[in-house]
Amino acid sequence: GGATAVAPPPQKPISPDPMGKPPASPASREMTSAADTECVFLIGAYQRYKSPFVWLRSGHLETYAGQDRDVPLKLQTTGDWSSKKSKVWEVVAELVAITARPRPANPFQINFAQVENLQTVHATLCTGALLAMLREMLSHVGTSATPFDRELLDDMLRLSDVHFAGLAGIAHHLAVSPVSSPGQ
Repeated sequence: GGATAVAPPPQKPISPDPMGKPPASPASREMTSAADTECVFLIGAYQRYKSPFVWLRSGHLETYAGQDRDVPLKLQTTGDWSSKKSKVWEVVAELVAITARPRPANPFQINFAQVENLQTVHATLCTGALLAMLREMLSHVGTSATPFDRELLDDMLRLSDVHFAGLAGIAHHLAVSPVSSPGQ
């Protein structure tokens, strides 16, 4: 008895659209609604298309008025994804640039008042995550510098201060009131 080769099942196309547009959940089933001053986007990436796509889900953009919400937006960064090796934060920066008025000098400006109003543990986790993101963004300065790199570095330095102050507070709290193990 020899082994019999079994043909793989036929692959279903990812997109039901004959034009090959990437799939998204239909906008008609979207449950998110935006305030008058907000836009909500769906950002998705598919291995097959080798780039991310962005759909406007809620809100209004002059540039895309009347466009079918099930069709991805035509953005510079997603269009250049393969050729220019764009990064995901560049897509986010472009979305901020087309939605925020006036356009911010730094689309990733940190709202420190909001961070500082969080409970210590939450603020420390938040600042740690933000620091990791900014570090990743700034690690590409040599290959894809942005006009707001200086502002990113300034925010990173201030976030570091808030982060390490939070860690010191947590360490002090644990030293003063050690956590007991269950059953002790």
